[in-house]
Amino acid sequence: SFDEMAADVLRLLDEQGIQRAVICGHSLGGKVAMALALRNPERVDRLLVLDIAPARYDADDGTGWGDNVKIINQLRKLDVQNIKKKSEADAILARHVQDAGLRAFVLMNLVRRSGEGFAWRINLEGIANSLDDLADWDFGDLPRYDGNTLFVTGGQSKYVRSSHLANIQEQFVHFSISKIRNANHWIHADEPEALLVITSNFLDVPSVAPR
Repeated sequence: SFDEMAADVLRLLDEQGIQRAVICGHSLGGKVAMALALRNPERVDRLLVLDIAPARYDADDGTGWGDNVKIINQLRKLDVQNIKKKSEADAILARHVQDAGLRAFVLMNLVRRSGEGFAWRINLEGIANSLDDLADWDFGDLPRYDGNTLFVTGGQSKYVRSSHLANIQEQFVHFSISKIRNANHWIHADEPEALLVITSNFLDVPSVAPR
């Protein structure tokens, strides 16, 4: 759950002796970052959210969440134990998933076994069983986070829409939105230099101390 993943981040901060930090997250990580800021605002100096909104997503809402559902379902169908090369897996996925970058990203989790074939380094079944929970957003009843918050969206992405603005306003007091025109959902891969500039400028803004 998002609460459990946010708690993992808190444990890491505690282990490192960090009382307050700038928290940044992309996509699922962005939801975790927002959950942490809303649950524990005193630990988050400022918040940077990459191409995701504080909202529920559905496979047929046209945002791109359906692509995640599709690729997970296709990964489950792969007979990885009998695949000899990653390129075979990529060729099979390409019939259903056109985005070569996305295929390459998920196939990073396909590792060669000590014998023949491959295996997943991730808990694929666990992810598949959690997709509905990961699509959800159940933090609307919490007090608004009042630290500096920046949403960075991809100009070619559909994950953050104008219809999400109300959700953002309801949960974040001091927020701004910056769009990187030529980036898709994978902003940090598509336009790393533009994202670096935006991030640096955001970090230079004087902090608004959260509660």
